[in-house]
Amino acid sequence: MINRYNDQALFDFPILSPEDLQVLMSACDDETMAYEFMEFRRWGGVPVCIHCGDLDVYQMMDARTGKRNHRFLWRCRVCKRQYTVRIGTVLEKSRISLRHWCRAFLKIGLSRNVVNPMAFHRETGISYKSVLFLMRRIREAMSNSKSISFNVIIPRVSELCKNNSST
Repeated sequence: MINRYNDQALFDFPILSPEDLQVLMSACDDETMAYEFMEFRRWGGVPVCIHCGDLDVYQMMDARTGKRNHRFLWRCRVCKRQYTVRIGTVLEKSRISLRHWCRAFLKIGLSRNVVNPMAFHRETGISYKSVLFLMRRIREAMSNSKSISFNVIIPRVSELCKNNSST
């Protein structure tokens, strides 16, 4: 199976600490927290333009409320293009909210067996067809041995739980 996503940078960080695991759990409940978690995991606190690689970027704000744009857009001052944390990853071109993706990463990472799509459908409230799409994308990203993809976060969440239970 060919992995058409460039996920290497998304989770190319050390093993999740207990604090990171708590943040991932809270990201499962709130869309803003999910975006902030993914942005930190991808860029490490220093956002980079996905198109040109420049560091001169800014978060787009809503003109009426002054809060962050509801689509969580970033804009590069050099190439003037907009982007989100989803671009170039398995999350790209998916309308499934990022908090559901975070819940799927957490559930897959903590489970010893295969995650039941029907149970995940009942738990999250998203359609069964969307759950199958989500699981297929995650499996596709994990199956390619050349790419680090999400293969980094998922086993490491399991390792963290094993390490915490042994101490």
